[in-house]
Amino acid sequence: MEEGIDSRLIIIADANILINFIRINALYLLENLPGKKFGITPAVYEEILPGRGRERVDEAIQKGAIKVYRVESSQALALFYRYTETFGIGEASCLALAKDQGWILATDDRQCRNLATKEIGKNRITGTVDLIRDAIETGLLTITEADQLLVLLEKENFKVKFRNRFRGHHTYLLTFNNRKYIYRNK
Repeated sequence: MEEGIDSRLIIIADANILINFIRINALYLLENLPGKKFGITPAVYEEILPGRGRERVDEAIQKGAIKVYRVESSQALALFYRYTETFGIGEASCLALAKDQGWILATDDRQCRNLATKEIGKNRITGTVDLIRDAIETGLLTITEADQLLVLLEKENFKVKFRNRFRGHHTYLLTFNNRKYIYRNK
């Protein structure tokens, strides 16, 4: 367990999360979410290709905004090997650490989220839309800015189902992975 940090505040992120935020030029949100500490595994780091965002990840690591964690305990290694039967090593390493350390898993991979729900519980899983919601709730983003980021994500083929657009509205409803989010502009 990471010393001095509440394990409920450590978020171990799969590559798809970082790639989404890099593509919309919003990795700064992960770096600045209050009370949250983001981590990745070496396998996730390798999935972020040079020239396609790795430089931004390197900057975040150097600033201490993202930390690299290794799968080391015997329990985490056993979980990792079990999970590699179903997932790539990035997803497997993140899920193994989330389960072993009591951390939050950040992934948008549906199959990984489904198994993670059984393994660690729904309340310890987050994704891109959840993190954008957290940025709204902590004042890092306005609703209009969040809407602009979601539009950019859609252009990158990220699947977001909207009941209605919320640009210019005080309340909006967003449905993602069968979860409904209601936001109110304060």
